[in-house]
Amino acid sequence: MKSPFGHLTINQCTGQLIACLSNGIFYFVAFVVDYRSIITYSFVTGNISLCLLGIIIVSYFLMSLNRLVAITLPFQYRWLFGKRSVRLLVFSNWMIPLLISAYLMIIKDCKFEFDHYGWTFSTNQNRELCGPSLRLYLTLSQMPVTVLTVFCDFITLLILVIGRKRIFQSKSAEIKRREMNFARQVLAQGVVLLAHSFWYNQGRNLIPGFTEVWRIFLTSTFSSNLLHVFDATVVFTCNFEFKNWLFGEKKKQTTLLLVSTIQGRIQGSH
Repeated sequence: MKSPFGHLTINQCTGQLIACLSNGIFYFVAFVVDYRSIITYSFVTGNISLCLLGIIIVSYFLMSLNRLVAITLPFQYRWLFGKRSVRLLVFSNWMIPLLISAYLMIIKDCKFEFDHYGWTFSTNQNRELCGPSLRLYLTLSQMPVTVLTVFCDFITLLILVIGRKRIFQSKSAEIKRREMNFARQVLAQGVVLLAHSFWYNQGRNLIPGFTEVWRIFLTSTFSSNLLHVFDATVVFTCNFEFKNWLFGEKKKQTTLLLVSTIQGRIQGSH
């Protein structure tokens, strides 16, 4: 995971992990422990999710852009995605949504609160100072970036289909396998993100036989959790470097312990 794409993957997974933890803790305490008083302060979890939404969606775009540049501009890749550039991108990926969210929450007094009708988080329409600002941010932080991400994925796929042999003709089999796995990862993540965006905006009209409250739940809270599940599945399936990064050190320590134990027994027998 020392490659630029590896750092971007860790960045994206970190955002997903924090989002899962914050929402998981809220729903567990509120409904499993049945401590309903936490719902009074649901805007804390909601505002964290609001901030992480921009971070996660932009992180998808950065990964897609990374693969597109790696294939189309291999000579400029080291400069565009060098260590310093990646650090700047990751820093901006977190800092800009944090600043925008801070402005909305502190200056505009916006709240993203839990709503029992639909068991989901939504904007509070009764806050005059906030007005449509929060809903506008939610729209602008999702649709344009999602479209750009899908566009990058489509161009990457098109180039791989048309010029795959020419692109990888001078590459070793190991590099070819790694690059193709990275490309598959961002393409699959792009499909998951696009499907989630479509379902979030249009899914209510496609669910027959359910009341409105269940339609809201299935297209918001439930689908967002499915997004985290499918995204993690894609990363584990396509990114072998990520799996090695997570489990490699543990395997190495287990191997060293086993070797040391065997050596100790051999020496003891002598």
